[in-house]
Amino acid sequence: MARLAPALVVLAGGVVIFGSLSNWGTCPQAPCEGGLGLQSLVPRGGVTYAHGIATLVLGGVLAIVGVQALRRESSRVWWIGFGAALAVLNVVAIFMVQRFSSETDYFLYGPGLGVYLVWFGGVLAAVVCPLLREKPATRPRPPE
Repeated sequence: MARLAPALVVLAGGVVIFGSLSNWGTCPQAPCEGGLGLQSLVPRGGVTYAHGIATLVLGGVLAIVGVQALRRESSRVWWIGFGAALAVLNVVAIFMVQRFSSETDYFLYGPGLGVYLVWFGGVLAAVVCPLLREKPATRPRPPE
């Protein structure tokens, strides 16, 4: 378990980065091919919105925290990773509220896979980062 938690934080950071660059929503464009009524769907990546840029940076922070924990350079970085994971979850929540409450038709087809990937990476990091804390040293019991 000592090496699994940091590896999971690196994985969570990678998932957040990949999700930030993936499709966050699909919006219909004006009808194409003349008057046939066909629509071309335009996928919108996370970096199209400022939300995806923020989660991209936070995913990088999570990956760095995981690498630092793997190298055992500092066990005090767990709170940075935990804070970044909570920030990722807040950014996704803000994005969803803003997009669903707006009058645009960005989510006519629902949120894209990237939103779910970023959310999953944030939840994984939030669960695993507290496991990176240093355990208090225990003294051996004196012989009886």
